Amino acid sequence: MRSVLPRFELVVDRPEQDVADQLMRHLAAGECSCVGWVAPPYAELHVPEQTRHFWSPRLQVTFEQHEDRTHVCCTFRPEPEVWTGFVFGHCLCLTSALVGLSLALAQWTLAKPPTAVFAGVIALLISLGLYLGAL
Repeated sequence: MRSVLPRFELVVDRPEQDVADQLMRHLAAGECSCVGWVAPPYAELHVPEQTRHFWSPRLQVTFEQHEDRTHVCCTFRPEPEVWTGFVFGHCLCLTSALVGLSLALAQWTLAKPPTAVFAGVIALLISLGLYLGAL
């Protein structure tokens, strides 16, 4: 399954600590347009507070040492508030779908038309829309 979070990877011909030290020097010297922290084997970069928007991403970086090379894995992530809202939206849709389908089953067993099935279908379509929108 395709991940909602964009990723990229690269291999650097330097040891892990050298890569982390160079990233720390760039952050400390203000040579890049982002801020963040480095604690090998992890780092996180984000947009400075004065230019940050609600949808501004964070870049999570993981370093993995392989012999004399470093495998760097990077994942763009939203701010925690955005991610929480995304997960809450899916939970709300799932709950609505289960309630709608349960009511439809009750209507069907009572020999009535299961019109509540539309609530379940609509909730599932909204959840699909959230997922596709995130892609």
